[in-house]
Amino acid sequence: MKRILYILIGVVCSLSVQAQTVSEQLKAASNLTVFNQLVSACNLQDELSKVEDVAYAELYQAGMIDELPILSTENKPSYVPEHRYYGYTVFAETDAFWQQALGKKTANISVTDVENYVTARGQTLREFVTYHILPVKLAKDKLVIHYNERGYNYRTNMAFTVPTYELYTTIDGTRLLKLYQCGPSFSVENSGDVFLNRTPVLDNGINGNLHEISVSSVTAGIRVDTAQVVSGVNGYIYPISSLLLYSDAVRQQVLGGRLRFDMAGLFPELMNNDIRANRIEEKNIGIPVSSVYQYCDGLEIQDRTQFYYLSGLGRDWYNWQGDEFNILGQVDFTLRLPPVPNDGEYELRIGTQSNTSYRNIVQFYMGTNKESLSPAGLSVDMREGGTVRRTPAGNLPSRQKWEADNVNDSISNRMIDLRLYEAGVLKGPRIYSFTPGSTNYARDAESTLRRIIWRGQLKAGETYYLRVQGLLDDKKQAYLDYMEWCPRSVYANPNEPEDTW
Repeated sequence: MKRILYILIGVVCSLSVQAQTVSEQLKAASNLTVFNQLVSACNLQDELSKVEDVAYAELYQAGMIDELPILSTENKPSYVPEHRYYGYTVFAETDAFWQQALGKKTANISVTDVENYVTARGQTLREFVTYHILPVKLAKDKLVIHYNERGYNYRTNMAFTVPTYELYTTIDGTRLLKLYQCGPSFSVENSGDVFLNRTPVLDNGINGNLHEISVSSVTAGIRVDTAQVVSGVNGYIYPISSLLLYSDAVRQQVLGGRLRFDMAGLFPELMNNDIRANRIEEKNIGIPVSSVYQYCDGLEIQDRTQFYYLSGLGRDWYNWQGDEFNILGQVDFTLRLPPVPNDGEYELRIGTQSNTSYRNIVQFYMGTNKESLSPAGLSVDMREGGTVRRTPAGNLPSRQKWEADNVNDSISNRMIDLRLYEAGVLKGPRIYSFTPGSTNYARDAESTLRRIIWRGQLKAGETYYLRVQGLLDDKKQAYLDYMEWCPRSVYANPNEPEDTW
């Protein structure tokens, strides 16, 4: 059966490769000739021409990629992907921009002209170009994921209700690019538009609605022209009409706050292979485990660990963006964390759901040498919520001192937050609800917590790893939903408490 599937896939692939790659589409785009020159000068054409990982296909054909067992708590079929495709998203300044910026006709603009222009702004040419490329294939309806943000209901109301963003690591692996979609805004014409590196002032108080209030020239971001997107077999090219730079101002004013990442977004392979943000509730997807191959570049799974991606789209799950990872067996895996934009002290937080007794107790390890990571605090009992610790023997009292908010007593609410924080816990954020479109927000559920895993000094451009080991039996789940990098300027701000969103 596997071989038949492989042959069918091969037929599809042979047809698909007749379409143009991102590299070929960029070369053919009449309004992006300057940016195409820059890609060529940086020798990135071959990278943007990659379509499928042939090595994985050969292993799959040879039967060396094993299926995972049925996930017992779900009782649904599980399967591993049959292929591993590459994907890219490119944001490219138009020729019209370069003509205006350099004061030359397009035909007279050289790579040296652009190199001098960006060097004067603190970037090498390669730094400049690679910041425009993501190693993930993002169609215009998936630049930002919408599922259960406050007020949004994919069943009845597709209007964007609050700003939502995604953070991706650019192709060089050391920098972040923010993709932001406006909700209701002080500037009506921006509503629903997608921007790069936009971070306006939001109405984010305890009684706020998270709508945009104002924006500065630095934090306004760059509008993405989704109407003029160029589609290739392995990705998309989006024209932009302003200069995209990873400047000090961007790092500090745009990316200097709390940064939230959906865990599935850390692994581009899931989007590139139509796994993330798709309705696949009838089955679970096992991330391949092999002694000779790791499916996700930023994820190393040890033998006898069963790593599943579960989609809750259509099932009204309690997770941010409606998906999660469940990990069983002898839980032991290491993931590469996204980079931080600035040197300084940060907290690493992990979103947890203790709504089942099947969760595991896990120990986290963190550091720069993935072969020798240090313990990151005490172990975390993922069965323990704010008031209840759920075990197979029954519910027990939690050690946390969680209390629900009092809508009429902001001081009392603040004291509850401080008490939880001292214990290394935060309530869930107000940004999302459990049932899309409802008012049962994550902050109001004792089972939904953010655990502070680690606090310490980090360096921009450095690569950090997180190892997770389970301490209970192989039928207990380690669970991953989302993570946060939170700088000291946010969590220890003497003038303004961290917002609850």
